[in-house]
Amino acid sequence: AGDGSQAHIIELASGWMAANADHVDGWIASASASLAAGDTPDTIEGPEIAAGPGSDPDINGDGKIVIGIASPGDTNDGGFYQSFVDGAKAFAAEQGWEVIVSDFINPSDSTMALADLARQDVDFLAVGATELQDGLDEISSDPEFEDILFYLNSSLAVENPNYGQSSDSYFEIHWVAGVMAAQVLNRTGAKKAGYIGGPELAFSTIAHQSMEAGLKSVIPDAELVVVHTGDFNDAALAIEAAQGMLAQDVNVIYAFLGGAMFPAGGVISGAGGVAFSASSWTCFPGSPFGGSVLFPPGDYLAANLRDLADGNFKEGEIRRFKVGIDREVGVALCDASAEEQAAIDSVVEQIGSGELIPEELIGD
Repeated sequence: AGDGSQAHIIELASGWMAANADHVDGWIASASASLAAGDTPDTIEGPEIAAGPGSDPDINGDGKIVIGIASPGDTNDGGFYQSFVDGAKAFAAEQGWEVIVSDFINPSDSTMALADLARQDVDFLAVGATELQDGLDEISSDPEFEDILFYLNSSLAVENPNYGQSSDSYFEIHWVAGVMAAQVLNRTGAKKAGYIGGPELAFSTIAHQSMEAGLKSVIPDAELVVVHTGDFNDAALAIEAAQGMLAQDVNVIYAFLGGAMFPAGGVISGAGGVAFSASSWTCFPGSPFGGSVLFPPGDYLAANLRDLADGNFKEGEIRRFKVGIDREVGVALCDASAEEQAAIDSVVEQIGSGELIPEELIGD
């Protein structure tokens, strides 16, 4: 049983990671294959964006087209961070473009890291998460880099004339995640779901508040147990949080994490719980996840790279992806019954039509 101390819990978590390394590697490999194949849930439909011949995106005129990718996390994590890179690589391969990746960037070092990447003759520099936005604000306004187009995958986008952005609504996406959690809880009559996040940032707070509101829209007396580990990628901390929730009989848990997502999901599913993944579709055979909360940055980036190829990419604009309109965003409950899927689809349709506006229903 152990002594319950922090050191003992981390020792147990580290032991789990060592014993299950092959499983984690296998899950990530399966997720990577799904990402590379462009797998998405069949239940979410929407418009496709067609590529075209377009104009020459050789912005700096050096005779080659180079896409720079900057990420604060592990771009081989099988989830959010990898999706961003895979989206770029897949489209770049079709076009004969080169991709340069810089990952594990510490937000405190983002200005220097992004400048180093920009100096590698890139034409288009894509930043994968808002943790690096301060650095992007600095270099995108620097005259040294005026021959580069900049892009940010943003969660709470505000227009900036120096870079283009993609954004979505964490209010919408996570409201539907709460509805999905409610479907699973209703199978057993349970009342508690869990949320494991990394740092307690603004977008993470919106995510869990919206998930709780969506959950309570179905089960009014439900509770969402929230834990922020302080790190999206630290597997030991994520496993500790998952084990703590499971010990409280919280068995439906959303792992809103990066590199720590699969280890947390493995612990949850291994204990008989249902884990939800963040960002990418993970309903592949053998997956530790029973559901996916979908906001895949790689799909957003691919759409913007198509605009680049067509000569239509514009700095200063925000491309927004909406639940109920765009196929990229929403949720996928892997083993949903017809009744459960209908309940989820109904809420998605209400959001898409404007009948339901989660942002207006969630307090500060």
